[in-house]
Amino acid sequence: TGALKWTASWNTAQAPWLKLSAQSGQVQAPGSQTLIVSAVVGALKAGTYNATILFSSDAQNGQQLSLPISLTVQAGCMKATPTTLLFADTIGAKSPVAQTVTLNNCGASGNWTATTTGGSWLLVSPTGGNLSNGATQNILVSALLANIQSGPGTYQGQITFTNGPAHAVVNVTFTVAAPLPTLGINTTSFSISQQCRFIRIVWRCPLITLSSSGAGNLTWAATSNSNVQLTITPASGILPAGQTVAVEIDTPRLACASAAIIATVTFSGPANNVTVTMRC
Repeated sequence: TGALKWTASWNTAQAPWLKLSAQSGQVQAPGSQTLIVSAVVGALKAGTYNATILFSSDAQNGQQLSLPISLTVQAGCMKATPTTLLFADTIGAKSPVAQTVTLNNCGASGNWTATTTGGSWLLVSPTGGNLSNGATQNILVSALLANIQSGPGTYQGQITFTNGPAHAVVNVTFTVAAPLPTLGINTTSFSISQQCRFIRIVWRCPLITLSSSGAGNLTWAATSNSNVQLTITPASGILPAGQTVAVEIDTPRLACASAAIIATVTFSGPANNVTVTMRC
């Protein structure tokens, strides 16, 4: 019967991380009191930490009770797969398709964040969240061509995923190429009977002028879709930027004997195709 006063103590130098909701109190008989034991991990390194709480009372028999406490701190661990991403695009095109990085929390549960370096072209979504031990999450990584201000080149970036002391790094390379040269043509159709001259056994038609705009050399080639044999001279070549080339197309004497449209000739370049239609 009566009230029992109690106190709790432990080696605080050995276990500063240990917390108890109350270190003294009074319990009326018959009765009980609930205490909450907790731990503040803070900057503790990975490992196992032990302590003992000693409960003492003012009872005549001086009875004491001990409560062993064990704290296990898991090492931080974050993994990202893959660890390298490669993007490639051409000035003037759409941004490349986003890629996925899988984030794995192989350590203690906690909140993670993502930070990037390298420029505003590198985007991550989402940039943070919570992962329990053993959980994974897919992260979208994008390379924005519109945010490239320095023109063609190779750009390097880095994504760092952090969960407490643990981190994982993904290296990102974005290769931006100059626009491909564009093939141009001075006409898209002509009439054989009105614009071509009959010389010997063939119709010799006006010269087709091909042009190149953009940077670098343009490699081109001609193909025909025709019910008669065409002679294309030259049928392929390399055209420097800003230059032109004249192409001659000859058709047989009887080319217009049976069809209103006898042929189309397509000139193919690295970025585009141009076509001329030959009519009788």
